[in-house]
Order: sequence, then structure tokens, then C-alpha cells
Amino acid sequence: MVEYIRKSIHDFDMVLANLDSLNSYFVEINNWIKNKKLRYQTEYSPAIAIKEILDTIYEQEPNQRYEYIQKINGTLINDVRLEDIMELSLDEKKETVQFVMKDLYRHEKYDPVKYRRKSESIINQEKIFTRSILSNIIIIFEQYLTNVYEVLVISSPQKYFENKTIHVSEIFKDLTAAMNNLLQNEIEDNMYNSLLALDRIKDKSQIDVDRYIRVRQDFEEIYYRRNVFVHAEGIANETYFENVDQRYLKNIQLGDELICDEIYLSNAIEILSKMVAALHFEVLKYFDASQEQYTNLANMGFEALKQGQYTLAEHVYGILRREKKFEFKFKAMYEVNFMNSLKLQGKNIDSLLDGFDVSIVTDDYKIAKECLKDNHENVYNMLSETYPRSFCAIAIREWPIFVKFRESEYYDRFINEHKEDFDVIVFENKDAQDALSDCPDENLQTD
Repeated sequence: MVEYIRKSIHDFDMVLANLDSLNSYFVEINNWIKNKKLRYQTEYSPAIAIKEILDTIYEQEPNQRYEYIQKINGTLINDVRLEDIMELSLDEKKETVQFVMKDLYRHEKYDPVKYRRKSESIINQEKIFTRSILSNIIIIFEQYLTNVYEVLVISSPQKYFENKTIHVSEIFKDLTAAMNNLLQNEIEDNMYNSLLALDRIKDKSQIDVDRYIRVRQDFEEIYYRRNVFVHAEGIANETYFENVDQRYLKNIQLGDELICDEIYLSNAIEILSKMVAALHFEVLKYFDASQEQYTNLANMGFEALKQGQYTLAEHVYGILRREKKFEFKFKAMYEVNFMNSLKLQGKNIDSLLDGFDVSIVTDDYKIAKECLKDNHENVYNMLSETYPRSFCAIAIREWPIFVKFRESEYYDRFINEHKEDFDVIVFENKDAQDALSDCPDENLQTD
């Protein structure tokens, strides 16, 4: 089992790297598009104003447009009359508006036609970008699922190869090649639809991500929305309506264009992360991994906390805190981080705190509980007595459990008292140990 667990952890690390790259790409290109829109709005502000005025001409009855043009000629565009910028006329036969730019204003920033082309170009770029993100969400998941599927098939071929045959000629020719071919066919035959592949894994290996039904339904909605944008220009069709949960169909009708904006895409990437976390946890359970082998998953939750992805952290630690076989130290660590993820979302955690007994645990957990209760003076007093045994400077300065404490006067007082430690910034190379390794093992770290 060790090699399968090692392979599963490696595949999980790879998909986390892909998720990080996807999110970075999303943020970078999304900001580029937004900045480009803002730049165009600034550069072409006269053209935009002129376009809006010209559009109103078409709102008039054809027989009233000439008179309307005479009326709007005096409209000011940046303190310049419209008739001084361009000469407007009508092609009555084609019922179109025409214009000739005056010499002083033959510049793109005044030309509504050139602005419209620029605007349409950035809109099309945004559409391509949207489809790219949606497609890559599914691609990344299917790549990861393929690796999971391969490990499961190799570890228990009898579950997946039942009723499969190998010709005698293939056995005599090369048994290893025949088995590899059978393996590849099994993977390829079942990976064209990742949703069906999840069902097959559930049937054959009893790995059931349906226990996280809300996350699976969210992911299925992304899956079918991706298909709608790729194949139907984002227009909701019958396939979409037949396959997504009813809660996604509120205020949507057949033929409506589905929303796929910055908020949706950001949420979709987080849902992908939740699906990956759930599947990895179930695979580790399947192979009976030790509690230390869940470290990378816990690190995912800790990183989410540091990045402000509190709902993702809640999901990861919500999974881990329910695992019965973990030792108390691990379960307490997951419980603290779970409560913190809820607290940082503004949710009430009083009942959870009341049930969290720290009477027999080490100082770091007692301090953590006071942090969760926002008892900043108590935190200061306890840190003063136990520093750096309980928490090192890096942890106090950076860890999410101290977010609210760092906003208090007691934090300023504490760091001034230990200025020589808090001024130190660790610069690491790729071979350096994690700076947090200087903190005691009992600390609420997952790295």
C-alpha cells in the first residue's frame, strides 16, 4: 500500500500546483482585461460620449431624425460642440447615420466606430478567457481523476477487470504488454466522462465523493456550464436543465445566457479545489494512510486560511476533524483551524468553543482558544509567559490564528518587547528548511 499512498500524495501535490497556476492565470488575465477596459474608457471617453449620442438618433422615428440631428449638434463633448467635432448627415435610403470628422478631431479617441471595434474586441477576448478558465477547470480535474483511477485499478485490478478477457496469443507474445494494454483501455474507456468515472470508482472501490453532495452538485453545474459555453455560446439548453440540480435553475429560463463573470469563475476554481480535497481524502482512507500522510491535505487548508479562502479552509478542515482514527493532537489542531475558518467568515462559533476542552492540552492550544475568543489581553499575557516555547515570532506575525490579535494594541506591545525577533525576515532558497520549522512541533501548524 505504501507505493500507492506515495503515488496518491504525489498526484495530489501536482494537482495543487496546477490549481495554483490556474488561479494565478485567472487573477492576472482578469486584472489585465479589467485594466484594459478602464484604459479604453479613459482614452476613448469622447468617443464613448459621441457614440451614446449617435445611438439616440436611431431611437427616433425615421422622419424625425434630421430635425433631431440639428438639435443635438450643439451638445458639448469636453466643452466642444458636437458639430465642431464632426459633420452629421443621414442616408435616408439606407436609414443610416453618417459622419465626417473635422480636421482637428481626426483622432481615434473621438471616433465612435473605432471605439466600438476596440470594445467588441475586448468583449470577445473576455469570452475566450471565460471559456478557457471553464475548460481548464474540467481539464485539471480530469487529469487528476485519471491519475487516481490508474492507482485504484493497479492496486485492485480484479475489481475493474472482471469480465475482461486477454487473448492467449497476447499472453504468449508479451504478458506485461497485454496487461498494460488492458489497463490503458480501462482508463481510456472510462475517462471521457469524469462524472461517470466517479460513479464507477464508487461502484468498484467504494470511494464515494457523493458524501460531499453539495460540492459534487456544484462541480456538476460547472461541468455542464462549461459544455454550454463551449458548444452553445453560453445559452442554457435542455441538456443543462436536465443535469444540474434545481437550485441552480432559479430565475433561469431555456434560452437565457448563463452568467460567467469574475465572481462565478473565482467560485468555480474554489469548488474544483474542494472536489480535489474530498477525492484525495477518500483515496487516503481507502489505502488506510497514517495520520501523518494527511499532512499535504492539511497544508492545503492552512494555505487557504493564509490566502483568505475561508470557505475552502472550512471544507478541508471540516473533512479532517471528523476522522475518528486521528490522535487528539491532530484532531485538536484541525478543530482550531476549522473554528478559525468559520470565525473569519463572520460565523458564530460559541457552541464549538464551549465544547473545545483545552484543560489537558499544551499552551499553544490554550492560547489558540483565547485567540478564537478575541481575548487579546489574555493572549498577550499567555504569550509573554510562554514565548517562544508556545509560538515563535514567525507564527505570531503570519499565522491566521493571530489575525485579530494582530489588529489589537497588545500585538504592538508584544512585538515592541521582542523587536529583535520580529524584525528578522527569513529568505529561503529551494533547499532551505521551512522557516516555520523553528516553531515547536506542538504548534498549530500544518507545514
